[in-house]
Amino acid sequence: MIKNKRKLFMKKNRSTNFELLRLLCIIFIITHHTIVHGSFSLNCDKIEINQIFMLFSTTGGSIAVDIFVLLAGYFGIKNEFKIHHFIKLVFEVEIISLFWNVIIYIYIYIVKNMELFDIKNVFPIVFHRYSYIFEYLFIYACSNIINNFVYSLSKQKLKLIVVILLINYSIVPSIFSWLDYDNTNIAGFTMNIWFITMYIVGAYIRLYLNEISWEKGLIGLICSYCCLLTFIYTYNFHYVKENLMISFDTVFLKRNFIFTFSTSVLWLLTFSNLKISFNKTINYISSCSLTIFLFHDNVIARNVLWNHVFRQNKYEYTNELIPYLVLVVICVFAGGIVISAMSKKILTVLLASKTLVNIERRISGWK
Repeated sequence: MIKNKRKLFMKKNRSTNFELLRLLCIIFIITHHTIVHGSFSLNCDKIEINQIFMLFSTTGGSIAVDIFVLLAGYFGIKNEFKIHHFIKLVFEVEIISLFWNVIIYIYIYIVKNMELFDIKNVFPIVFHRYSYIFEYLFIYACSNIINNFVYSLSKQKLKLIVVILLINYSIVPSIFSWLDYDNTNIAGFTMNIWFITMYIVGAYIRLYLNEISWEKGLIGLICSYCCLLTFIYTYNFHYVKENLMISFDTVFLKRNFIFTFSTSVLWLLTFSNLKISFNKTINYISSCSLTIFLFHDNVIARNVLWNHVFRQNKYEYTNELIPYLVLVVICVFAGGIVISAMSKKILTVLLASKTLVNIERRISGWK
């Protein structure tokens, strides 16, 4: 009976509306990295369609990361930390990284003859080789503690905590960002603190704000996006006049900028009540999100994909830039799905091995 309930709950967790949101987020992240790591010169004397498109595309990266953490809190508040899931996630990151690194190093050695081997890439979690993976694992490992804290508070007290966190780590630094170029350089701010804040916000939405219609969420989302883009474009129009180039490194593209945060929340609110029929294809592709991220954001892969394979910076000042960038995103996305399909077979065998089961039992204290 308990097993059946777990299956039913998992099926609910894998609702296609949330899987579609995850799918969009990984596309946002690929698009962001295609631009940011594309070695573009960014030089221009005025902002034209290519620069407008690139600036718009970069907004999705920070928004998507915030959405993923919000989703962790949204679902995590109703779940307990399981050592099996944690070990599986760690092994998944390690095996996929190792599998993909082998392919990259073979390509580098044979095709490009570049000796870039770095032992740190074999242990990406320990050496922090991927952005946000360590932080995500940290949040998951602390989820029981955070959940107990959330449940110990009344709705009003939890709302107060959320307000205090957002004022300190989002609103105040966003308002006074002109005093400090990097709005993450504030007292006590770390990426772990921001992830905890977003996790708690996601939990609050699940517990108390889950009845907002998708129509209202969509209207708010459009308004928030317009505000975010207004800040980004206004800043860059001014920046171009002074520096003859556009800038991706602005306070308005930070994860804790107020309109980045609000846009992320409104994406979640819009999709949480969006009625979409179960779609096996969308759910499967969404399950490849982690692999797609690990596939294209590998430290060495960044250099190989963006500077040797696609070289999208060649099209920076041509009419072909936008369609070519769309093609690059599609190729990276498809490549990640292929890598995911291959690595899942390896993971299935390893996770079923007696050695891993014994390790899991020892860590969890099972007899």
